[in-house]
Amino acid sequence: MARDHGAATAASAPHPDDRPAEQPARRIPRGLVVASLLAGITLVVIAVVSLTTGEEEPPTRLQPHAPEPPPPTVAAPVGAPISDLTLETFDGGELTLTDLAGQPLVVNFWGSWCAPCLAEMPDLQRLHERFAGRAHVVGLNVADGEDRARAFARDLGITYALAWDTDGVVLRQVGGTQMPTTVFVDAGGQIVDVVGGILDEAGFADRLEAMGA
Repeated sequence: MARDHGAATAASAPHPDDRPAEQPARRIPRGLVVASLLAGITLVVIAVVSLTTGEEEPPTRLQPHAPEPPPPTVAAPVGAPISDLTLETFDGGELTLTDLAGQPLVVNFWGSWCAPCLAEMPDLQRLHERFAGRAHVVGLNVADGEDRARAFARDLGITYALAWDTDGVVLRQVGGTQMPTTVFVDAGGQIVDVVGGILDEAGFADRLEAMGA
Protein backbone atom coordinates (compact mmCIF):
# COMPACT_ATOMS: atom_id res chain seq x y z
CA MET A 1 0.00 0.00 0.00
CA ALA A 2 1.51 3.16 -1.15
CA ARG A 3 2.17 5.90 1.49
CA ASP A 4 1.41 9.50 0.94
CA HIS A 5 4.84 11.14 1.33
CA GLY A 6 3.43 14.60 1.27
CA ALA A 7 1.12 13.81 4.10
CA ALA A 8 3.92 12.14 6.07
CA THR A 9 6.17 15.12 5.57
CA ALA A 10 3.45 17.45 6.64
CA ALA A 11 2.74 15.30 9.63
CA SER A 12 6.39 15.04 10.72
CA ALA A 13 7.30 18.76 10.37
CA PRO A 14 6.85 20.56 13.69
CA HIS A 15 4.38 23.30 13.83
CA PRO A 16 5.92 26.73 14.44
CA ASP A 17 3.96 27.02 17.64
CA ASP A 18 5.45 23.76 18.92
CA ARG A 19 9.09 25.09 18.91
CA PRO A 20 10.50 26.22 22.30
CA ALA A 21 10.40 29.96 22.72
CA GLU A 22 13.80 31.71 22.71
CA GLN A 23 14.82 33.08 26.11
CA PRO A 24 15.45 36.83 26.17
CA ALA A 25 19.07 37.99 27.09
CA ARG A 26 19.52 38.38 30.88
CA ARG A 27 20.30 41.91 32.04
CA ILE A 28 22.61 42.50 35.10
CA PRO A 29 21.02 44.92 37.55
CA ARG A 30 22.77 48.31 37.57
CA GLY A 31 23.12 48.25 41.34
CA LEU A 32 25.13 45.02 41.20
CA VAL A 33 27.51 46.56 38.66
CA VAL A 34 28.12 49.62 40.83
CA ALA A 35 28.69 47.46 43.91
CA SER A 36 31.24 45.33 42.05
CA LEU A 37 33.16 48.41 40.89
CA LEU A 38 33.25 49.85 44.41
CA ALA A 39 34.52 46.55 45.81
CA GLY A 40 37.31 46.46 43.23
CA ILE A 41 38.38 50.05 44.01
CA THR A 42 38.40 49.25 47.73
CA LEU A 43 40.71 46.26 47.18
CA VAL A 44 43.10 48.40 45.15
CA VAL A 45 43.22 51.08 47.86
CA ILE A 46 43.92 48.45 50.55
CA ALA A 47 46.76 46.99 48.48
CA VAL A 48 48.37 50.40 47.95
CA VAL A 49 48.17 51.25 51.66
CA SER A 50 49.73 47.90 52.57
CA LEU A 51 52.65 48.49 50.21
CA THR A 52 53.37 52.01 51.45
CA THR A 53 52.98 51.43 55.20
CA GLY A 54 56.68 50.56 55.69
CA GLU A 55 58.07 53.48 53.66
CA GLU A 56 60.22 56.12 55.35
CA GLU A 57 58.79 59.49 56.15
CA PRO A 58 59.48 62.20 53.62
CA PRO A 59 62.78 63.99 54.24
CA THR A 60 61.02 67.29 54.81
CA ARG A 61 59.76 66.08 58.19
CA LEU A 62 61.92 66.17 61.33
CA GLN A 63 63.14 62.71 62.17
CA PRO A 64 62.99 61.61 65.83
CA HIS A 65 66.66 60.53 65.74
CA ALA A 66 67.96 63.93 64.60
CA PRO A 67 71.03 64.98 66.63
CA GLU A 68 70.44 67.46 69.44
CA PRO A 69 72.34 70.76 69.43
CA PRO A 70 75.38 70.80 71.72
CA PRO A 71 74.82 72.27 75.19
CA PRO A 72 75.94 75.89 75.63
CA THR A 73 79.33 76.43 77.25
CA VAL A 74 79.56 78.41 80.46
CA ALA A 75 81.51 81.62 79.95
CA ALA A 76 84.51 82.06 82.24
CA PRO A 77 83.77 84.82 84.80
CA VAL A 78 86.91 86.81 84.04
CA GLY A 79 87.03 89.84 86.30
CA ALA A 80 84.82 88.27 88.96
CA PRO A 81 86.17 87.68 92.46
CA ILE A 82 87.35 84.21 93.40
CA SER A 83 85.07 82.16 95.67
CA ASP A 84 85.06 83.06 99.35
CA LEU A 85 83.85 79.62 100.45
CA THR A 86 85.79 77.99 103.26
CA LEU A 87 86.98 74.53 102.22
CA GLU A 88 88.33 71.59 104.19
CA THR A 89 91.95 70.74 103.41
CA PHE A 90 93.44 67.28 102.99
CA ASP A 91 95.06 67.51 106.43
CA GLY A 92 91.79 68.43 108.17
CA GLY A 93 92.30 72.20 108.28
CA GLU A 94 90.41 75.00 106.54
CA LEU A 95 91.22 77.09 103.48
CA THR A 96 89.52 80.21 102.14
CA LEU A 97 90.82 81.31 98.73
CA THR A 98 90.12 84.99 99.38
CA ASP A 99 92.53 84.84 102.33
CA LEU A 100 95.35 84.28 99.82
CA ALA A 101 94.97 87.75 98.28
CA GLY A 102 98.16 89.74 98.04
CA GLN A 103 99.91 87.32 95.66
CA PRO A 104 98.84 85.77 92.35
CA LEU A 105 97.01 82.48 92.83
CA VAL A 106 96.72 79.32 90.73
CA VAL A 107 93.69 77.13 91.55
CA ASN A 108 93.76 73.73 89.86
CA PHE A 109 90.70 71.43 89.86
CA TRP A 110 91.64 67.75 89.66
CA GLY A 111 90.57 64.19 90.43
CA SER A 112 92.43 60.90 90.73
CA TRP A 113 90.02 59.50 88.10
CA CYS A 114 91.24 62.14 85.58
CA ALA A 115 94.43 61.02 83.80
CA PRO A 116 95.27 64.50 82.36
CA CYS A 117 94.91 65.94 85.87
CA LEU A 118 97.48 63.54 87.26
CA ALA A 119 99.77 64.17 84.29
CA GLU A 120 100.02 67.92 84.98
CA MET A 121 100.33 67.75 88.79
CA PRO A 122 104.15 67.27 88.74
CA ASP A 123 104.37 70.50 86.68
CA LEU A 124 102.23 72.26 89.27
CA GLN A 125 104.53 70.97 92.01
CA ARG A 126 107.56 72.39 90.20
CA LEU A 127 105.66 75.65 89.72
CA HIS A 128 104.92 75.75 93.45
CA GLU A 129 108.61 75.33 94.26
CA ARG A 130 109.74 77.81 91.60
CA PHE A 131 107.38 80.62 92.68
CA ALA A 132 107.52 80.01 96.41
CA GLY A 133 106.98 83.30 98.24
CA ARG A 134 105.72 85.00 95.05
CA ALA A 135 102.52 83.06 94.24
CA HIS A 136 100.18 80.49 95.71
CA VAL A 137 99.26 77.14 94.17
CA VAL A 138 96.13 75.31 95.38
CA GLY A 139 94.65 72.04 94.19
CA LEU A 140 90.90 71.43 94.64
CA ASN A 141 89.79 67.81 94.39
CA VAL A 142 86.42 67.12 92.73
CA ALA A 143 84.16 64.06 93.04
CA ASP A 144 86.79 61.71 94.41
CA GLY A 145 87.32 59.18 97.16
CA GLU A 146 89.34 60.70 99.98
CA ASP A 147 91.71 57.78 100.52
CA ARG A 148 92.33 57.41 96.79
CA ALA A 149 92.96 61.14 96.30
CA ARG A 150 95.35 61.31 99.26
CA ALA A 151 97.26 58.26 97.99
CA PHE A 152 97.78 59.80 94.53
CA ALA A 153 98.88 63.14 95.98
CA ARG A 154 101.34 61.37 98.26
CA ASP A 155 102.74 59.21 95.46
CA LEU A 156 103.22 62.28 93.25
CA GLY A 157 105.04 64.15 96.03
CA ILE A 158 102.57 67.05 96.11
CA THR A 159 103.31 69.64 98.81
CA TYR A 160 101.17 72.57 97.67
CA ALA A 161 97.84 73.11 99.44
CA LEU A 162 95.10 70.57 98.66
CA ALA A 163 91.44 70.95 99.61
CA TRP A 164 88.10 69.33 98.82
CA ASP A 165 85.55 70.65 96.31
CA THR A 166 83.72 67.33 96.47
CA ASP A 167 80.47 68.44 94.82
CA GLY A 168 82.16 70.78 92.33
CA VAL A 169 80.57 73.91 93.79
CA VAL A 170 83.63 76.12 93.28
CA LEU A 171 84.29 74.54 89.87
CA ARG A 172 80.83 75.62 88.73
CA GLN A 173 81.29 79.09 90.21
CA VAL A 174 84.32 79.70 87.99
CA GLY A 175 82.55 78.35 84.89
CA GLY A 176 84.58 75.14 84.67
CA THR A 177 83.14 72.60 82.24
CA GLN A 178 85.91 70.00 82.05
CA MET A 179 88.76 68.44 84.00
CA PRO A 180 91.33 69.59 84.63
CA THR A 181 90.41 73.26 84.93
CA THR A 182 92.86 75.88 86.16
CA VAL A 183 91.93 79.36 87.38
CA PHE A 184 94.44 82.22 87.49
CA VAL A 185 93.68 84.89 90.09
CA ASP A 186 95.54 88.18 90.43
CA ALA A 187 96.88 89.60 93.70
CA GLY A 188 93.63 91.51 94.20
CA GLY A 189 91.54 88.31 94.19
CA GLN A 190 90.06 88.84 90.71
CA ILE A 191 89.86 86.01 88.15
CA VAL A 192 92.16 86.73 85.21
CA ASP A 193 91.83 83.52 83.19
CA VAL A 194 90.13 80.10 83.28
CA VAL A 195 91.78 77.33 81.27
CA GLY A 196 90.03 74.04 80.54
CA GLY A 197 92.45 71.21 79.77
CA ILE A 198 96.03 70.31 80.56
CA LEU A 199 98.88 72.84 80.82
CA ASP A 200 102.62 72.32 81.21
CA GLU A 201 104.98 74.15 83.54
CA ALA A 202 105.77 76.82 80.95
CA GLY A 203 102.06 77.50 80.40
CA PHE A 204 101.51 77.96 84.13
CA ALA A 205 104.65 80.08 84.58
CA ASP A 206 103.90 82.41 81.67
CA ARG A 207 100.50 83.27 83.13
CA LEU A 208 101.88 83.81 86.61
CA GLU A 209 104.62 86.11 85.33
CA ALA A 210 102.02 88.05 83.33
CA MET A 211 100.28 88.73 86.67
CA GLY A 212 103.50 90.06 88.18
CA ALA A 213 104.67 87.03 90.13
